[in-house]
Amino acid sequence: MSVPRQYTSPLRAVAFSNVLPESLRGSTDAVVLQTLSDFRLAMPKTMGLTQAEELQHTLQEIYAAHGKDEVAQSAQDTLKVLETLRRVDPTRYQPANGAVYPNTDLGRGLKQVAALIKAQVGLEVACLDKGGWDTHVAQGSTTGWMAGNLTDLAQSLSAFTRDMGEGMQHIILVAMTEFGRRVRENSGLGTDHGRAGVMWLMGGGVQGGKVHARWPGLEPHQLEEPGDLKVTTDYRDVLAEVMLKRLGNPHVARVFPGYALRPAGVVKG
Repeated sequence: MSVPRQYTSPLRAVAFSNVLPESLRGSTDAVVLQTLSDFRLAMPKTMGLTQAEELQHTLQEIYAAHGKDEVAQSAQDTLKVLETLRRVDPTRYQPANGAVYPNTDLGRGLKQVAALIKAQVGLEVACLDKGGWDTHVAQGSTTGWMAGNLTDLAQSLSAFTRDMGEGMQHIILVAMTEFGRRVRENSGLGTDHGRAGVMWLMGGGVQGGKVHARWPGLEPHQLEEPGDLKVTTDYRDVLAEVMLKRLGNPHVARVFPGYALRPAGVVKG
């Protein structure tokens, strides 16, 4: 359930992925892209650049003449974003403040999010997914599979923060796990699926610099069978605060049916 805006944008909600995340399914359309280059008019291969520009100009004239009905408005919004992306040219985007994104799926994805934000195309929510956390075997510690994933995550988030600079005051970034890992190592030198996970928040309005949790402890009697860290914070308590205080969306009950808000105190306002 989204809240109305004074203007619409086909890039209001974007997922850099192969499939649309469940979290973006709703009354507002969301776009799934692997790269910003995918957001374009599909032109015949025989059509040259000049012909493509002429076609886009013709479409602008056609839909401008149709007034403000839903089809015309959607077409006008889409053509406006196409023109903005053409001018911005995300393929040549240069990060600010010396930021260097890792050449990974996550790094490239966050770099494109930064380009969209700076292009002011009406983006409100962007979703990215980083796989590879199912470390049943050879998980490692300071080196290995887990360390490599964490390095990519840390460097990607650091580059995005540096790139956005003071603009981070208007952004809130949430990184969360789909599920946790078992506390005890298994026979394959990895960890199996567990319940409790972790969420990290950064950006404007975050009550940062601390861990928001009721730490349950790691002693055997403090764990949840069959050896999981106990869940003490519902992820909806955090996301609902972001919705209310950062997105200005009061429809918590419609986004999370059957859920009663228990503020986690992680977002100011």
